[in-house]
Amino acid sequence: MECKEPGCNGKIEDGVCQSCGAAQKDEPPAENVVSRQAIIGLARTLLEPTEVAPAREDLLEASRRLKTVVPYNYDAWRLHADLLLNAIQQLETRQLLPDANFTLLAIPLREDDLRDAAEAALRQCARFAGSAEKRTALVDEANHIRRLTWF
Repeated sequence: MECKEPGCNGKIEDGVCQSCGAAQKDEPPAENVVSRQAIIGLARTLLEPTEVAPAREDLLEASRRLKTVVPYNYDAWRLHADLLLNAIQQLETRQLLPDANFTLLAIPLREDDLRDAAEAALRQCARFAGSAEKRTALVDEANHIRRLTWF
């Protein structure tokens, strides 16, 4: 990529022009990419399957960390979906009780709201899927998690 500064034809590497030293806004700085990956890694560890489901506080902490990262790829969208799916599963098994004042990723802890958000996250995840089979599986999962209606 070439520098966008007037009169400069330098090459952009790591978001900085190698000729004039100007930072390019289109390229994310390397430390932002690393910090996003670190946040996603920390949130993933909070949601990893264990013998005991993550506590409400763990879900809240994962949500706080993920709020700072705009989903930008498959892994980020999948982590958003996993957080919501985990909360739905705990509501279904009564490990958590619905609470409209408690939010995960700005979504109230109510089953219908979580299902809508999880479906949307899975559909976004499907856009970044690496293969047609994976995309189809994600759409099927989104259809499965969609809330039930009587119409």
